[in-house]
Formats: sequence, C-alpha cells, structure tokens
Amino acid sequence: MKISKRAFTLLEIFIVISILAMLGGLLAFKAKDLLEIYGFRQDVSKLEGRLELARSFALSYRSDVEVVFSSISGHILCELRSDEPALKHHAIFYKPLLCKNIHKIKFLGKKEACQDKQTLFFSGSGWVFPLSDLEISSHKKKKLIKSFSSVLKEY
Repeated sequence: MKISKRAFTLLEIFIVISILAMLGGLLAFKAKDLLEIYGFRQDVSKLEGRLELARSFALSYRSDVEVVFSSISGHILCELRSDEPALKHHAIFYKPLLCKNIHKIKFLGKKEACQDKQTLFFSGSGWVFPLSDLEISSHKKKKLIKSFSSVLKEY
C-alpha cells in the first residue's frame, strides 16, 4: 500500500486567504456600524442618568437645577448648574458630560431660537420646563425621551 503525501499548492492557499480576508472585511464593516449604535445607546443611557440626577437633586435640596446642552464640534456637552451651596460638595454634579455619539438634542414642540444651546429646568417644587418630549439623535439613530411630567408623578 502506497501512501501519497499531497501538499496544498500555493494557489489553493492564496484562494483560502483571500476568502478569509473578504469575510474579515465584511465583518469589520458591519462591526463599525454596531459600535456606533452601541456608543449611541451608552451615551443616551448616561444622559438619562444625568437627567435623573438633576431631577433628584432638585427635589432633594428643594433647589432649581438647570441642565444645559451645548453643541461642541458636533458633540453634545451636558452641564448641570444650580445656585444651591450644598450641591458644591457633590463632585459629579459639576462634572460636565461629553456625549461623543450624540450629535443633536431637540425639544419637540418648542420653537428654537438657538440651535447651539438647549436648557432644561428642574424646579425644587417639581416643575419641569419645557414640558415637551426630548429627541436625541446621532447620524444614524434617534431616541425619544417622553415628557418629564409623567416621570415626576412617581414622587
């Protein structure tokens, strides 16, 4: 019995490598979109947490809290502001949040005078202004946060 040893030819190896390279390229192209969507969801989650924090501080300290959204080179910067001296001890309160995957924030139903800056007020008595839905968007995805009046009924 004769055992034949047959090796792969150079052509066969190049064909397999080129097929694997094409599959890898398609995967990398699709992964880029998935990473953008994941980053957008993460930024929206952080922004929702920051809004919840502002609302909690406003109700806890009975103080007005202002949330300012600024557009900086295509990204959104979220800052919390208040005149309450007790809030100066909370480091997270004054730390700005830069959302690199969010490119636009818009209050629906509100006529915009300035596209660069949006402001949301939480009062110590529980009022929120403006009472409209908040639309958060990136280049490919949008998220709608419903009016904050329904959230405040929990307290």
